Amino acid sequence: LYTITVTAFSAAIETTEVIFEDFEVTAILAPIASAPIPPARSEGDVIGIFSEAYPYDENNDFIPFWGQPNPGYSADIFDLNGDLMLQYTNLSYQGIQLANATDVSQMETLHVDIWTPDDIDAKISPISPGPNEAAFDLDLNPDEWTSFDIPLSFFTDANPLVDLTQIIQ
Repeated sequence: LYTITVTAFSAAIETTEVIFEDFEVTAILAPIASAPIPPARSEGDVIGIFSEAYPYDENNDFIPFWGQPNPGYSADIFDLNGDLMLQYTNLSYQGIQLANATDVSQMETLHVDIWTPDDIDAKISPISPGPNEAAFDLDLNPDEWTSFDIPLSFFTDANPLVDLTQIIQ
């Protein structure tokens, strides 16, 4: 709780002062605007994981429990004026288990939009059986959307065992 004093000065002799005691500041924990709209793409040029713009397999598991240690860990659908997005809470480690192994070898980039209220360290890794993965560091901006178009070649250059014909997570 805070006490805020507002003082209004004018060219006149008197000033006006108003004191707001016990003013509560509420942190913004979810976006108040939708993610930026990426350039339009043909459906054949996109493999959706979770999106309202493109089809995706609704059997993807967005909250597979892999022993994450944080209490209260969850994933929910967040509805912002009809724009649905995934909202994760209390993350330590999170992945998405794809319903089926997915061939992304003909794709060029991995596009993701992320909003976070915190200044956190995050990485993203497409994972193929083995498991084989290579992590890309995400430089996130707190309290705003950060968009990435990551060349898929980054992952195979960093780890040649990443098999883009069989992405499972």
